Amino acid sequence: MKRLFWLCCIVFMGTFLAPCSSFAFHSNNYSGTWSCELCHPGGPHAHIPECIECHDNDSGAPYTDTDAPEMTTHSSAAMGDLANAEYGEWQWACVDCHEAHRNNGISMRGGVSDPSYIVAEFTADYAVTVDYVTTMDITSPITINDSTWADPATWGAKRGPERGLVLLVVIRDKTYWYEVLNADADSITFSNGATFFPQYPKSNPIFMKLVYGMFIQNEVNGTSVTFPAFPEGNTWAYDESGTGFDPIPDGICQVCHVNTSAWNVNGSGADHFNGWDCIACHRHENGFKFVTPSTCPLKN
Repeated sequence: MKRLFWLCCIVFMGTFLAPCSSFAFHSNNYSGTWSCELCHPGGPHAHIPECIECHDNDSGAPYTDTDAPEMTTHSSAAMGDLANAEYGEWQWACVDCHEAHRNNGISMRGGVSDPSYIVAEFTADYAVTVDYVTTMDITSPITINDSTWADPATWGAKRGPERGLVLLVVIRDKTYWYEVLNADADSITFSNGATFFPQYPKSNPIFMKLVYGMFIQNEVNGTSVTFPAFPEGNTWAYDESGTGFDPIPDGICQVCHVNTSAWNVNGSGADHFNGWDCIACHRHENGFKFVTPSTCPLKN
């Protein structure tokens, strides 16, 4: 009887946890070589390495699971404010803004909470899976919501170290995500490290969506954060009113800014390059410190 009890527990937990683990981007869905131990070498409750231990590649693509684009955390040291008595010494951690296991505004059972998060959408038929790589035939016209990604050949490549696309697959009313490897107008190939997807190719055609792969927390510093895919460049901070005072200061750059003259959490300073891409001049690899005009496209 005890054996039967424990067997039922194992089956239940396996059924419950498998879809959740397959929904995590930094897990078996990322690639066939990825494992939880890469970030949790001593188990889930042991020491977890800092994200920047892997995000240290300053030479550019190609990137690997443990050799990701270089990033620097947002801090007074990075910004050069250590001597500024008004701000003092401060430091933000990666996990203060990022959630390694969930994409902003997306849940497995709820899908995409805001349609503006969707870059493109289409349907596809299951084709073949070989060595953790799945290829599917695109069977409907591709709806493009962000013209910068109109060419499917660009879906499998980052436009820069900060932005890339993630494929959302809707199977039996549940949403899972995968890394896009390559695509064209007729097919898409993605990394499928999890074993969950190949077992359920029965509901062809399968509905798919593409979203930006930024794993932003739904809430940062006690404030809800919106991180949509378009309008282009408006994902960091955007004044919908166009008045210079943002009525909805929910951009990732705004929710912590209490002492800034631009993009303050109170809505002020929203006339500072409204609609532009903040990281064009405030690079993540520099801890968001302003770069010199010669390297900032907005200043040329």
